[in-house]
Amino acid sequence: MPRKSFKTVPRILQQETGVLAGLAAQVERDHALVATVRAALPADLAPHCSGVAVHGQTLVVFTPSANWATRLRFHLPDVLRALARRHQLVCGQAVCRVMLTDPALANTAGSLPPAAWRRDISDASRGHIAAAADFIADPALAAALRRLATRK
Repeated sequence: MPRKSFKTVPRILQQETGVLAGLAAQVERDHALVATVRAALPADLAPHCSGVAVHGQTLVVFTPSANWATRLRFHLPDVLRALARRHQLVCGQAVCRVMLTDPALANTAGSLPPAAWRRDISDASRGHIAAAADFIADPALAAALRRLATRK
């Protein structure tokens, strides 16, 4: 009795026809686009490009936080030129979107952990804040400043 050979997953993906082959080709194109985008960015920004997508004439660059999206946005013209040069992909515009895929990235994505931004206020700062509250016309703002001045 002939022995039936099983196809491995890589072998199935390497087949030139079928839905899986199309998906595998799309994944390879996406990886190539991400590599091109990262290469066009400064070294400190490149790791924070978590993905890209093309929707019509719009390139969407995904980042893990709004901080990185803001910084990355200034480099989008360079990214568009690199994609046109390397992939002959011409997009009319590019946008950055925040896509948090791993909650652990939130603290490494440019935001500070809560303990770092809740620091003690010096006595001199408390005095300045309390003095400023005396000259504020808005009663709600003045009350908030007085609470801040008494916070330990």
